[in-house]
Amino acid sequence: MNSSNKINNFGESEKLYNQALKMMDGERPDISNVINKLNQAIELGSAQAAYALATWYLHGEHVDQDRKLAEELLKFSSGKNFSDACFDYATLLEKEKNLDKAFEMYVKAALYGDADAFYEVGRMYYYGIGCVQNKDLSEVWLNKAQQLGVID
Repeated sequence: MNSSNKINNFGESEKLYNQALKMMDGERPDISNVINKLNQAIELGSAQAAYALATWYLHGEHVDQDRKLAEELLKFSSGKNFSDACFDYATLLEKEKNLDKAFEMYVKAALYGDADAFYEVGRMYYYGIGCVQNKDLSEVWLNKAQQLGVID
């Protein structure tokens, strides 16, 4: 795919995502139509749309809870470096005891701007969860979390 197609797809996916958001602002949104718009945006590569839909399936909002589908959508969105998705995917992976991958995703979330992820990386280094225990590195990550206002 050439770069102009990527730009066109991005613009179209953002348009669809924004239409879905606007539809949700209505008094009685047609959830199936909103999901259709989000899925169309996802097909065009929208990480935001995938994350939005993932949270619905993860928490059973507006749809039946479907943890497997939520995980697939989070994986897709985090693969596009969407920091919120990276963080939520890391949390899900940690609950599933996939600790090495959870650690990797928390680092990725932090590097893409998720402040809470700095704390999680520091916590994991402190206890050696999903990584080799390293209290010096833990302190660095926890200090950064504190600078970002995550911990008092």
